[in-house]
Amino acid sequence: MKKKIIILSSFLIGAIFVLVIFTTSQQSMINNEAIQVEELIVYGDKNMNRVAKQFSDQNNLTSFGKNFWRKTYNGKSPTQELLKVATEDLVQHKMIKQLATELEIAHSQTFGQEKKEWQDQKSSLTLWQFLDAKDQQLQDQIKEKLMEKEKPTQKELRQAFEQLDDKYKKTDYFVEAIEIPTFSGKQAELEKIAEAISPNLSYEETLLEWQNKLPNLVIESYQLKSAEIQKEDIYSLSVGEILSEKAVGTVVKGYHENQYFYIFNKEGGQLLQFEEAPQFGKNAYINTRYKEKLATYQQATKVDLLEKDREKFFQNYQNKNS
Repeated sequence: MKKKIIILSSFLIGAIFVLVIFTTSQQSMINNEAIQVEELIVYGDKNMNRVAKQFSDQNNLTSFGKNFWRKTYNGKSPTQELLKVATEDLVQHKMIKQLATELEIAHSQTFGQEKKEWQDQKSSLTLWQFLDAKDQQLQDQIKEKLMEKEKPTQKELRQAFEQLDDKYKKTDYFVEAIEIPTFSGKQAELEKIAEAISPNLSYEETLLEWQNKLPNLVIESYQLKSAEIQKEDIYSLSVGEILSEKAVGTVVKGYHENQYFYIFNKEGGQLLQFEEAPQFGKNAYINTRYKEKLATYQQATKVDLLEKDREKFFQNYQNKNS
């Protein structure tokens, strides 16, 4: 049977692996390891909501019908995209396990053994959440092991620190702001209001003052601690980056259209030097080395998916309501 080759770019670390759509093998494979459709479905379940939201945003969908996973949108299939990202996540999972095994951090496990471990623990986590948590632990251990083996010099650590974006060299910050979520006028109008507000007012008084100035709009309190933001929370990370770099008393554009913030108070967020935060240099160095190591594995990875397994994957989601 003729093989059709597609190159997939991994969203995780930007490396590349080859996905072979049709194969003469009797089993679907990742490199020389046989894989089951159930493994792909684990990571399909992980990414269902993300892919659905992606298609919703791209195609201005107001709702998901029961045939969402059966349809195509502007020539693109959500189940095809789901298979792509599920395959990327499965490859990532297997590479982490392989690297951990080679560094003698963990023993190799089959999918059946992983699933049994999850069942035996009677975890409240889903299977993909359980595997992701294990992967995170392994990644931390791999980085520690690589740091022990490589023993970087102070010069290398300083270079790694200096290559970091400034936003990663700052202390934790706390911001109190006034959110104006739906203002259709010009920013200069809000800046004029801000200039007239006394800096001696309390936060609650300032919030009330803004509400009095804009009686037809909803004015909201907004507080943010960088130490409490989850890395998956793109919105809070983006807003935090905007607010933490501006001065108290200023009005700034928000993340969404017609969204503005007035910065009432800001603490922390100071830019550090290498001598003040050498651990940042260590983290930057080992994260880079880890990604390079993983990319080397990923570039050599070959995925062979049987057509029948692809169809089983598609049917699993096409038979579900979104």
